Amino acid sequence: MKQKAVIRWTIDIVYIALGAAIYALGYTIFIRHNELTPGGINGIATQISALTSLPPGMLSLVISIPLLILGFWQLGSHFFITTTISTVLSSIFMDTFNTLLDGYAYEGEILIVALFGGALSGIGLALPILRGASAGGNDIIAQVVHRHWPNVPVGKFLFGFNAVVFISAAFVYGNIESALCSAVVSFVSSYVIDAILLGMDSGKSLMIVTEKPYELAEAIHASTGRGATVIPAYGTYRQEERSILLCVSRRRDIVKIRRILKDIDPYAFVMIQDTGEIFGKNFKSI
Repeated sequence: MKQKAVIRWTIDIVYIALGAAIYALGYTIFIRHNELTPGGINGIATQISALTSLPPGMLSLVISIPLLILGFWQLGSHFFITTTISTVLSSIFMDTFNTLLDGYAYEGEILIVALFGGALSGIGLALPILRGASAGGNDIIAQVVHRHWPNVPVGKFLFGFNAVVFISAAFVYGNIESALCSAVVSFVSSYVIDAILLGMDSGKSLMIVTEKPYELAEAIHASTGRGATVIPAYGTYRQEERSILLCVSRRRDIVKIRRILKDIDPYAFVMIQDTGEIFGKNFKSI
């Protein structure tokens, strides 16, 4: 058991350190020197640094200390330890890279800066989350809010918090582009985080209420190679027995399936939803 615990903690720390380094790299090369700001606590620290010339990593760590104490009190020791390590390493890497890579900052097209800065930030933030930690700051606030007020939409709460940070960037740097492109950084970062955590192997799930489930299932299998599950159901509108055909497919197969529906059962009732990641036969192994 001790050996497993040691291995687990070693892997945790490697992920956290790598994530902190990647985040700091994107921050140093693309974000800070182009008058952009990330969201959350690091965004506040970046703006204070721009006004005072104090190191942003150190500022971020100082601001995060009360939040880390709150995280320990509310969320447990493991979360506190891993998140503290992540926060400290991120702060150290931010200031270290700022010194070592000062002459290597990319100062080109602002949209390219936002895209690449957001992508690297997203990768850096996602790696600790994969090991049950976080980069601190907003994540601690979000989890505490969700625990005590589960009806409060966490996504909207964080969006509102970050919106204030981005708007303030326009005043700190004296131009509206800083606010707009900082929002792009946050959007790209969030997209990359979701892609890493949920997987790039996404698809669509279909629930088809139909009178011809077996004909549709056979045609879908013949056209796309995808199987389906038939679920008995009862339609209250017509008060008659119906069937629900449950099918998961790649995005590229949706057009084929819609053609099949139009040919076989144009009166079917269809619900199509995004599926973050798909495991199982003919997809990714569990």
